[in-house]
Formats: sequence, structure tokens, C-alpha cells
Amino acid sequence: MSKYIGGYELSVERAKELCKSIDTEDILDRISIWVSSYKDLTELASTLIMFLETNSDIYIQESASQNLVELITDEFVTDEIIIRKALRILGSVEDSEINSDIKYSHKLLLDFINRN
Repeated sequence: MSKYIGGYELSVERAKELCKSIDTEDILDRISIWVSSYKDLTELASTLIMFLETNSDIYIQESASQNLVELITDEFVTDEIIIRKALRILGSVEDSEINSDIKYSHKLLLDFINRN
């Protein structure tokens, strides 16, 4: 799946490559493109976990946590190792107003797991 925006081809492959950017807006845009492609979603989940583990930008962490939980709760990603890792990482985030969206993502994931 490719889209042309402003003369640039925005494919999953390009989104994967540009997720390596250091620019927050580039990363957020590429995550969005990758999620909407419905391709290589287990790899995307692993990439989102990597962002949660290594990136300190709150906007990237929020996007990663929300998209990761949606991939799992919508059952696009069912790998037990990824699910356990997501649960551990989201659960380890400190309670604070800044992290409230990430903590909410953790609650949604817990609710999903407890239902199944």
C-alpha cells in the first residue's frame, strides 16, 4: 500500500525506515502510516515496544502505547511474548499527570487480558 502526499511515496517500507528518524513529528507520522497500512503488525508492535523502552519523548510514548494497546485489543497482534512485554512496560510507567494516557493504556490492556 502506497500513498502519495506532497510528491513523496508513503509506503510501509518508507514508514519503517523513517521510524528511525530523530524528529518527533516524522516518527509520529510514520507510526500513523504504518498502523493504517495493516501490514507487518507484529513487527510494528515490536517497534512500538522499542519506542516505549528507549524514547523519552512523551508524545512518542503516548502514541506508541495507544497504538500498541489497540493492536492487541483489536487482536491484530496475538503474540503472547509481545503482550506480556507490553503489559510489563506499560505497568512500569510511574503514576503522574504527564503519564496518565500511558497508564490508561495499561488499564485498557489489563481489562482486555482479564476478559479473555
